[in-house]
Amino acid sequence: MGSIGDFCGGAGSGGAIRLVAPSIQGTGSLTATGGPGRAANGGGAGRIRLEAFTLSLSVMNPAPSVASPGLVFLPATAPAVRVMRVGGVDVAATPTGSFVTADVAIDAAAPVAIEIEARNVPPGTIVQLTLDPETGSPVTVNTTPLQGTAALSTASATATFPHGFTRLFVKASWTP
Repeated sequence: MGSIGDFCGGAGSGGAIRLVAPSIQGTGSLTATGGPGRAANGGGAGRIRLEAFTLSLSVMNPAPSVASPGLVFLPATAPAVRVMRVGGVDVAATPTGSFVTADVAIDAAAPVAIEIEARNVPPGTIVQLTLDPETGSPVTVNTTPLQGTAALSTASATATFPHGFTRLFVKASWTP
């Protein structure tokens, strides 16, 4: 009768990591290597894909594929905050944020009203607006607390826009 050798299955592959964000940075490492296995049965390398406008990570194994963020499909119930009007002028549903072609033209040296709409954000939340001019330092102002329902609420703020192009960023933070 013959003998049966030591048989074992191979190790698992490294899996996959995909990170999508405007900026990916920090210390540490991302690893998607396969398991060691026995003899020549080690698992294959996994895949790492990073999608960001700015990237500052150095230790990744295997080397990642890198791209600008693509479309991300969020559920209909995802929180959303957007600028609806600036100085009484409607903002497009998908503003470009370009320093070449303005989404809204403002010709006022005095503060102008900024109207905010939020969906799936708790009423009472204060939204931060950051004005980031083409030249000069960014300025942050707070809105009034959101009023309405969690499904749909509004808030407002006033701000003085510097001369030239300025991007406006919105941020809402709350504790669930």
